[in-house]
Amino acid sequence: MTHAATTTTSTSSVLIVSDKHRFRDQLAERLRNQGIEVATVDRLAETLSRIKTTPPRLIVADDEFLTKDSLELCRHVQQRMQQAGGLLLLLPAGESAHVDEPLDTTAPDQDHLAEGIVALLPQGSARAPESKERWHAGLHLDQRRQQARIDGRILGVTVTEFRLLWALAENPGYVLTRDELMEAARGADTPSRERTIDVHIRSIRKALGDRADLIETVRGVGYRLSEASADDYA
Repeated sequence: MTHAATTTTSTSSVLIVSDKHRFRDQLAERLRNQGIEVATVDRLAETLSRIKTTPPRLIVADDEFLTKDSLELCRHVQQRMQQAGGLLLLLPAGESAHVDEPLDTTAPDQDHLAEGIVALLPQGSARAPESKERWHAGLHLDQRRQQARIDGRILGVTVTEFRLLWALAENPGYVLTRDELMEAARGADTPSRERTIDVHIRSIRKALGDRADLIETVRGVGYRLSEASADDYA
């Protein structure tokens, strides 16, 4: 039995990423037997939407994802997990194992692995403190100082514009509607109309100067922070 489509109404404690279904499902069963909430997916790319909607406390993935073609994606997942206060654990296949060999699914190894994963999880239901800073493609936001920088240069943005940047930086690559951005800005000099969001975005782009294309317009929907390139994760 597989659990590739497992969904829960609350945040999963562990997300297992592996296309080795036997290994994945046996490990998931052992963790569930210890009272851990578990979800499973086949591919690392599937974790990004889960981190955004229901971030797990720990992602367990095969180290075979650390290939030249997927290294950028792995770094992206790691950055998202750090922002969410979680961890990414890559499982070594073993020093003498070949990349396409299945991981050992013997009971003792599975039990030891499950025990190690449980030990990594925080005690109780408390989440790790959320970071008060965001970094993305040269953009640095410091919530405590209410300060925004691009490539080290301070941006002269208003409180509302900082909140809009923060909302976008929390979801890089994802489109935020004008309604969502209005909600994110609520409590500052709150915009009363959707068109006011456009005015603030224009002001932010002006402050960004030659990095204005960091904020992309999705016509008829809203705005998003562009995905970073591989160099941005280096």
